[in-house]
Amino acid sequence: MLDNRTDDQLLADVREDSQQAFKVLFDRYYKKMCYAGYRTYSDQHKVKDFAQEIFCDIWKKRKVLNITSSLNAFLTRAMRNKAIDYIRSQRLNFDEGAALQHLQTNEDPTSFTELQDIVKATVDSLPERCRIIFNLSRTDGLSHKEIAQQLDISTKTIENQITKALKALRLSIAKYNGELESALLIIISLIGDTIL
Repeated sequence: MLDNRTDDQLLADVREDSQQAFKVLFDRYYKKMCYAGYRTYSDQHKVKDFAQEIFCDIWKKRKVLNITSSLNAFLTRAMRNKAIDYIRSQRLNFDEGAALQHLQTNEDPTSFTELQDIVKATVDSLPERCRIIFNLSRTDGLSHKEIAQQLDISTKTIENQITKALKALRLSIAKYNGELESALLIIISLIGDTIL
């Protein structure tokens, strides 16, 4: 049966310990969260674990949970952050990891450290407005709408500036050809808060 309660109504019921409302929220958002997580980390089993962990955290913190954005934006950001945190946690063993080995087998002589330096330098060289918007998106996890409100500019401007930053990053590591997406994700995860 379709539950017509709004997210806010469901969250209010969850705060009152309603397991049924919690199940409705889970059913409403679980697949969306997995899809969002898979775009950041392409292991479907791990992404499902992330989604379940987030919902467990919501249930545990239900009495004090304060969501200021839409629930959809909150859950999407939580999933993305969970995936990125996991990627960062893997950097402790990164020298032994398959991703580094994969990059090292590339015939290009540029070392992984040089590639990191290229990405850092590219972000640092972005025009000030572009760099600020990119960092608000990646560091603070703000949505385009939230950034637009904070900077008092249009969401279209936000989209254009983030596209410009990502294009600059892709061009800066173009020598990796088909490995652009994975190399960029790996490097961004390793650099940490400086550009994320």
